[in-house]
Amino acid sequence: MKNKLICTPEFVLIIVMLVVLAFLVFVVLWVPVTGEDSSVTASDLLDFRQSVLATIITAFGAWVGAGAAYYFGRENLREATQKMLEMREQSPIERLRQTLLREIQPRQVDWWVKIDEEVKEVMKKLKKEPERWFIPIINDDETLRNVLKDEAVFRYVIEKDNKMEGTMKDVLEFLEGQTELQRRTKDNYIEMKLNKNAGFANDLMQDKDVKLGIITNEKGKPTHYITTDDLRKTLMREST
Repeated sequence: MKNKLICTPEFVLIIVMLVVLAFLVFVVLWVPVTGEDSSVTASDLLDFRQSVLATIITAFGAWVGAGAAYYFGRENLREATQKMLEMREQSPIERLRQTLLREIQPRQVDWWVKIDEEVKEVMKKLKKEPERWFIPIINDDETLRNVLKDEAVFRYVIEKDNKMEGTMKDVLEFLEGQTELQRRTKDNYIEMKLNKNAGFANDLMQDKDVKLGIITNEKGKPTHYITTDDLRKTLMREST
């Protein structure tokens, strides 16, 4: 704190003014006044020094007082403002906006299918691993094309009389004519990058009313995913 006071321009200015004041007081009191006028008495000289000294002290006293009031008042205001900011609790969305997606450890996308993947192969995967509830679909260059919920594939197979025929492209074409089913099972996600913050992801999810966020790399390939539950758990973890 002492080093901060010394290095502050306002504080240095106050010190300089005090030094100048002390110098002027010394000059008025101790430097002899020379002259040829013999009528000037010691009492006159003392009155002269007293009036000059009073003028100097009054002027410098006001300047130094104003400078000190400005400096210390500003410091007190700064400390009070800082304490108020520290006391103010951040809102949940502010905490999310200060958290990057990579910091909440999103889960890895370990399965995706290409547009020409056969439906029967996808069905085998879904039946073998029933915990999988969404299907990332990629193009030939492995960029993300769409994301389907598992319900879309099951409904497609049912419409085909349980014949697991066709490809994922056929499933997408089937959904185009099923407005309600399409709303529930297709385009039900947002796409994000790892360097984005969780608050931005939360805003996009709420705007689109979805619960899934797919994270792609710089080439557009799906690598990780998050859900609204992940964001909720992040808030709960940071608030404890």
